[in-house]
Amino acid sequence: MASVLIVDHEDDARGWLSRLFHDMGYEIFTARDGYEALQILIDNPSITLRFADVQLPFMKGTALAAASKMLSPNLKVILATGYDPADIETEDMPLILKPFQPGKLADTVRRVVGTT
Repeated sequence: MASVLIVDHEDDARGWLSRLFHDMGYEIFTARDGYEALQILIDNPSITLRFADVQLPFMKGTALAAASKMLSPNLKVILATGYDPADIETEDMPLILKPFQPGKLADTVRRVVGTT
């Protein structure tokens, strides 16, 4: 089973995203911030996808992406934001805008992970 680490400081967002990813067949891991996310990645190296808000406490989502890739080079990463994407340096990582549209989010996940 594919697995996803959802990183968002908002409880409601983590809950909604967890339900959506569960419905897509993913095993779910969640974290509130970048440090918690890194510990989960260390403890669970088989996680295949990391979905994170750009604006996280203690560590930006882009910095978390770089650290995540060092731990697991094959990890797929999707960033999310409610801010102007022109103001965010994503280094070619997929960026999805909040509020999420479930269909668009599912399409982005399938494209990034490489499933149809």
